[in-house]
Amino acid sequence: MSERQSLWVEDMCRRLAPVERETLATLGEEKGGFFARVVEDWFKIDAALLEAYPGERAYSLVLHTFRGLLKEVSWFHLFFVAGNYPLLLSRLRFVWESVFRVYLAEHYPLGPHQSWAAPGSSPDEKLAWLEEHERDLNWDRCMEPVLRAVFPRADREKEVRDSYKALFQELHKYVHPSAYLAGKMIGESVLHLIDNFDERWAREAVEVAREVFDLVWLAVLQHHPEAFERVDKLSGDYPILKTVFEDERE
Repeated sequence: MSERQSLWVEDMCRRLAPVERETLATLGEEKGGFFARVVEDWFKIDAALLEAYPGERAYSLVLHTFRGLLKEVSWFHLFFVAGNYPLLLSRLRFVWESVFRVYLAEHYPLGPHQSWAAPGSSPDEKLAWLEEHERDLNWDRCMEPVLRAVFPRADREKEVRDSYKALFQELHKYVHPSAYLAGKMIGESVLHLIDNFDERWAREAVEVAREVFDLVWLAVLQHHPEAFERVDKLSGDYPILKTVFEDERE
């Protein structure tokens, strides 16, 4: 019998395995396994949603978008341990925007700059509304109003809002072929040519993801308050939610 043909995916994973080993050996379990814990947290939140909102009670664009995040966050761990930081960071911004946009559609109007007619009540009408205003869903009209709605400290303190705005703009450099990204790709790790581990970039990706998923989970749970009470503790180290859960336990 002829030997089984090697699959492209198998060959690719064998080639990426050394990158993962170096990632875990250098960063340790806490940092190296961060995105695996994000996946765990998706399951914890989903279980709380199913318990708090059985059947179709919770159906919304927020829930629909959240359910699609399982596939997204599962790939994030692969991107991370394979050293594909640019793709990971660009998708982090995509996830952040995706959740905040549907939150806006579900809760419109929010804050200033809200001069549009409100969307209809059905998911299809809300999607049509998002499509109609797609070009204008920028920081001022979408991201900041939702941030202020889901995170009270950001509503009170301008410096907090400015910090998240700077992060949002920083991630924009990974969405398009910026000179900034080109410069990072030709650094010592030569990631424009090979798959490799870059310690500084890896640590940066974890810190960015901590902040992004902090807000993403907060928005999902803010939209489903009964589920919030059923999530005892999340596995990832998220600055805001960690404080919230500690306050609740006290």
